[in-house]
Amino acid sequence: MKKKLIRKSIKSTVLLLSLLAAMTSLASLAVAVAEVDMDLMQRIEESTKSVDSNISLKDGKAALADAREIEEMFSQVELYYKHKGDATDAIEYARKSKNFATELIRQVSEKDFDNASATVGALAKSCKTCHQVYKKS
Repeated sequence: MKKKLIRKSIKSTVLLLSLLAAMTSLASLAVAVAEVDMDLMQRIEESTKSVDSNISLKDGKAALADAREIEEMFSQVELYYKHKGDATDAIEYARKSKNFATELIRQVSEKDFDNASATVGALAKSCKTCHQVYKKS
């Protein structure tokens, strides 16, 4: 009888912990979705200008920090549009921009500032293209 009670208690605890983990995941998702706002887009724009400047100055440390930040922010944008739905193009723009940031990280790490400069130009163009479709006046 006591073993049955212990098993039931363990099952209940496991179920409760699983439920708690699921709720935490949903809360994290809600935070990620809510965080894509004009402030985030402004930070992306500022970081893109900063990485461009730092690449021109061949400041690898600062450019690398900017590129990592841009990569993370575009991950948030991509997640937002995935969960928003009906925004296939926006998901692709965000993914493409995130990939540009990943490429910047590689190029700056290798001190390939010439190609990094071209990549930041492509990143800025990708932002502009997306904004023509999705940015509200």
